[in-house]
Amino acid sequence: MKHIAKQEPQIYRDFIEKHSPAEWGDVSQVIGYDLSMHMLMEEQNCQCAYTELHVEPESAHIDHFRKQSLFQSLKFDWDNLLTSCNSEAYGAKCKDRKLRKREQIKHGTCVFLYRARIKNSEHCKKRGTLPL
Repeated sequence: MKHIAKQEPQIYRDFIEKHSPAEWGDVSQVIGYDLSMHMLMEEQNCQCAYTELHVEPESAHIDHFRKQSLFQSLKFDWDNLLTSCNSEAYGAKCKDRKLRKREQIKHGTCVFLYRARIKNSEHCKKRGTLPL
């Protein structure tokens, strides 16, 4: 996983200040597509934050790196938001299945094992650490 230089867009800051949303769905339903486009184009070079595979904007998913259910205080923290591919086999959904309890995250780093399918149908296994 490469470093992502986060740049909170003004549209997000303004929306949070004006509407004081209680749930993430309140944000994603209104400006989610714009946020996803900003992350893909300005921060992530149209790549999934976890696999670095190309992501089409229409199939992108805004992920809370630190799960909302475990880290409520980071629900609207821009630095906790990433865009990923929306697959059960790898990316955000795979991460969320593996991290179910806050206790699984130790000393600021979690080990995350994922598989990414590459164009020639081979599978590559990667093991990396994701800073928390």
